[in-house]
Amino acid sequence: MTLLCTVLFGALFGISFLNHSHIVLRNQLLYGINFAVVLFLYLISPAIVKFFPSAVTVLVYIFAVIVHSFGITIGIITQVNHPATSYIVLLFVIPLFFIDRPWRNALFNFISCGIFLFFSYKLKSREIFFNDLSNALSFCFLSIICSRHFTRLRIQQLKVIKIVETERDTDIMTGVLSKAAFLREIDRLLTIDSSRGIFIMIDVDNFKHFNDKYGHDFGDLVLQTLGRSMNNSFRRSDLLGRFGGDEFFVFIPSTNDTDVALFRTKSLQMHLENDIAVPGGKDKVTISVGISNCKGIGETYHSLMKRADEAIYEAKAAGKNTIVVK
Repeated sequence: MTLLCTVLFGALFGISFLNHSHIVLRNQLLYGINFAVVLFLYLISPAIVKFFPSAVTVLVYIFAVIVHSFGITIGIITQVNHPATSYIVLLFVIPLFFIDRPWRNALFNFISCGIFLFFSYKLKSREIFFNDLSNALSFCFLSIICSRHFTRLRIQQLKVIKIVETERDTDIMTGVLSKAAFLREIDRLLTIDSSRGIFIMIDVDNFKHFNDKYGHDFGDLVLQTLGRSMNNSFRRSDLLGRFGGDEFFVFIPSTNDTDVALFRTKSLQMHLENDIAVPGGKDKVTISVGISNCKGIGETYHSLMKRADEAIYEAKAAGKNTIVVK
């Protein structure tokens, strides 16, 4: 977009210079300042979106109003005796990069167009005013049409990005987060608040035995059912991830109440016993669970996992199908 804006400005500047060189030379500083403002606002817009997401819509309009007001002032006051064609083009292209809804772009353009034409009518000759009027309306409608097209492209792009991100971050077998996605998200949550959170390590008891005795298809069924049961037993805000094989991790943010983790893991155990029918009916699919919670500020994923790993080792040694809090 920056490249497009630069090329457009360069082309308009060249045309204006050839047609009205004395005016362009007189106002070249204003041209440069206006373009610098546009470029600056565009470059800082990602930071604004990141740090002030709830205020994005308001800030976008404030930015656009600043740029449009500055452009209209130059187009009217400094070019009283000439049509402000180059500025009309620039002013109606700017909203395409900032305003994401076609109807908002249309409303904003018509308001800006009305203000521009009002001052053009008051300060310019009739002939130049009608020239401004035809140019402004033409580019206004062109901007609206382009806005609709840009919006469709943005929506398609966002859908593709969402699909790619989902496939990248999701374990295909179980539907929970992949290892990389889980590590990224738990690091983010601990950066926000490392003093609260519960880490849960889950391991299927005798998983190799099930694979060897009943086949890999049954082993896949166990993993798929476990992933589905985890989604049913925990909240949407909890992190659920698979680290490979039959090892799963959960992170419950914003609490150190281990009773919450105990209640949900017991619910998970019940789901598994009820949802998986082992051929022959003699064996049962069970899980061992190790739980650790944040001890204070500065807690890391590695320290949480170490304590949970010790807890799950104790659960295995105690006869499996056991929950141990460390």
